[in-house]
Amino acid sequence: MARRAVFIDRDGVINETVDRGQEFYVAGKLARRTAPFTYEEFNLKPRVAETLRRLGELGWTRILATNQPDITYGTMKLAAHERIMAAVQALPLDDIFVCTHGRADDCQCKKPRPGMLQAAAAKWKIDFSRSYLVGDTQADLGAARAVGVPCVLIDYEYNRELDPEFRIPDFASLPLFIK
Repeated sequence: MARRAVFIDRDGVINETVDRGQEFYVAGKLARRTAPFTYEEFNLKPRVAETLRRLGELGWTRILATNQPDITYGTMKLAAHERIMAAVQALPLDDIFVCTHGRADDCQCKKPRPGMLQAAAAKWKIDFSRSYLVGDTQADLGAARAVGVPCVLIDYEYNRELDPEFRIPDFASLPLFIK
């Protein structure tokens, strides 16, 4: 029988993004809010581990699917990425899929393309029609729509122009929402 899953973005969902100001660019693109570039900038949001445990108790397969191009762009050192991901791997997740490619790499796994979600679905026998993607950006919304998964956006001022299927105030609200 196919599983139901929650696909979870990292930055802005389970950890804080970093406000770099209005004049910050990454690889030629304005990027006010970014992923943490150092371990010291990495801050989990409240109750993340508890929320992930609860999702597991409710029978959801918990898959992290995250774009992490900052090594490619030169804004993060490999050691910092590995240290941050070690903290993420300690969370009660069933699997983690990471795309480290940049925008110019034409990668099929980089959201909004569906490659990470498709790879996870094949590995875990996931039924997209019984699943959700939780994110905070247009890329997350695009990936969800590419595979027909309802998108649940964490409600932020910076994503109010997006039109997801659902919005919740924070990640800790997810178990109650999908229960």
